[in-house]
Amino acid sequence: MNCAECLTPTETPIAARDGTPLCPRCAETFYVACSNCRGLVPRDEAVAREGSSYCLDCLARAAAPEVEPPGEEQIAALVAEYVRLHAEEKLISARLEEIKEQLKAAADGRPRVAGAVVLRAGGQAVKCSYSVRTAYNSERLAALEAEVGAEMIDTLFERKLSFSPIKESLRAFLDDEDEFHAATRAAIRSAAEPKETVTLTVVPPKKR
Repeated sequence: MNCAECLTPTETPIAARDGTPLCPRCAETFYVACSNCRGLVPRDEAVAREGSSYCLDCLARAAAPEVEPPGEEQIAALVAEYVRLHAEEKLISARLEEIKEQLKAAADGRPRVAGAVVLRAGGQAVKCSYSVRTAYNSERLAALEAEVGAEMIDTLFERKLSFSPIKESLRAFLDDEDEFHAATRAAIRSAAEPKETVTLTVVPPKKR
């Protein structure tokens, strides 16, 4: 049987959680064992929680261990209700934004108390708060650093460093089998912290 990853024939394949046959090397390199069910899942699909890795099914059960999935009739009712509320939400959100802008304009010319203006209507009130956040141009500060030195800048500003993956080149690098960079690939995989995002989107009805 051939390994599903490298296509190399293997006499003793290791089965992934979904039954995919793997050679021992690919299983160790590209897969990780779920901390709950111990099934092997692709590293880029596993979700990290408190230092452990989980498959999506076990993560969902852990998030709601006592909640039974809804039946077909309940799903139909929930979908219908969600679509209805979603449409109402869009109208309400649009109207709220219109009212917000009008209230901001009304508050703009009034005296502020503790950085805020309170607009009242009988026993009801809306507070319009003002705050200022200052951003600093990175290129100008880099030029200033060249003049005054890094020590001075480090006493005045906190540096923030972030890494955004270049997906195609990173994927190609991780899929490479070059032994020279094996340790680097392992370090990158250990630094990965997958986070699953769940999004609901209303599907427009098909035009007849």
